[in-house]
Amino acid sequence: MILSQVLPDFYNLGYQESRQLVVEKVNAQKVNYLSDLQQALRKPVNGFHILEFTKGETLQKIVLEAATLDAATKRVLDRYGIDKESVIVSPAK
Repeated sequence: MILSQVLPDFYNLGYQESRQLVVEKVNAQKVNYLSDLQQALRKPVNGFHILEFTKGETLQKIVLEAATLDAATKRVLDRYGIDKESVIVSPAK
């Protein structure tokens, strides 16, 4: 799975330049498919989402607060004019 781009928001401050990174794990779970990512996002680790990238990538890990993910997602979708129906990765509760 590839993290193609991070749309800037104060939620992901510091990671906005990250792009084209190979995601290996999310919340300690191996991710190969979008369904794996959706499952992993349902299980934060101590209140955080931890994205780990393959060895050799310039960035090894991104850590994001899990409790504010939904609000940040809504804000980013609104800011960039993205229809909710376009979003593939939205963890079901």
